[in-house]
Amino acid sequence: MLSTIIISPDEGFRDHIREILEGSDQIEIRAELNNFYSALDSWIFDEIKSMEADIIIVDLSPDKEQGIITIEKIVEISKHSHIFVSCDNTEADTILRSMRAGAKDILSRPPVESQTLFAAIERISRVHAVLNKEKKRYGKLFTFFSAKGGTGSTVISTNFAVNLAEQTKKPTIIVAESYTPLYESWIKTFPNPEERLKSITAKIPLEKRMTTTEEIANMAVFLLSEKSSHTTGQLIHVDGGYVHLDRAIG
Repeated sequence: MLSTIIISPDEGFRDHIREILEGSDQIEIRAELNNFYSALDSWIFDEIKSMEADIIIVDLSPDKEQGIITIEKIVEISKHSHIFVSCDNTEADTILRSMRAGAKDILSRPPVESQTLFAAIERISRVHAVLNKEKKRYGKLFTFFSAKGGTGSTVISTNFAVNLAEQTKKPTIIVAESYTPLYESWIKTFPNPEERLKSITAKIPLEKRMTTTEEIANMAVFLLSEKSSHTTGQLIHVDGGYVHLDRAIG
């Protein structure tokens, strides 16, 4: 069973999340906080640290700035916790700042839908199942992305990977674009999300669809295995041919 803490000045939001979670045997609510981080109330966050909650749900809607400061503080004191952020999914800047602060998943509102919340919880459950089965730490993921092409994200990520490999002496993989929950949140910032996604997938030669996270993972497994023993420094596009077609017609 996973544990959670709900943080929101909005009583209605806390009640809504509690009603969703109380009907589940997957998760227990350890605490509810009606305020964001404050230096005057820092002792509360000492309590959060001691609780070691698996999931902390932070509602940004009442005060985005204080909410993001709260996320940063939680990341500082509780490396174990996964942070879910609830905010308006049309606010791309807020979503980006939340991710940079340390959020792991975005819950669109109003209101947060039960299936969205449980899907996010299921993803965390799978992570915990792997960690509990295999205590060995396999690696850390760094993601580089931009809202449009041609802004240099590939150059930045490639140079980052080279420097990281030199410093750590470990295999390094750059993960490119695939359809993840955060990508979905970005798509939803557009006026017509479905049409926007269709316009993107229409340009993908293989099957007119986004690359799945499983397909990215399969390539990562191959590159980390002995089967790729003589492969290094390559930019491999697991994208159904999207990049090469985009360059050809762009």
